[in-house]
Amino acid sequence: MNTLTQILKIVILLFVLLVFLIYFFQRNLIYFPSPNTPSPKDFDASDLSVLQLHTKDNLTLNAWYKSAQAHQPVSVTLFL
Repeated sequence: MNTLTQILKIVILLFVLLVFLIYFFQRNLIYFPSPNTPSPKDFDASDLSVLQLHTKDNLTLNAWYKSAQAHQPVSVTLFL
């Protein structure tokens, strides 16, 4: 029983330490996207065209577009 309580104390202590580390270094865990805009050619997708969409709140969204082929099923991928 004594060793079980010691193991439990160590696990709790490690968990508390982990929580404190995450709290104090949370700014380093934020995702900062790359400022570089990838090209379709970087992904061997040279049949795609690059579009820029302008929103009402003055944002510019970059998109890739490929027109549908005749008599073929169409799939749409939307990232929100």
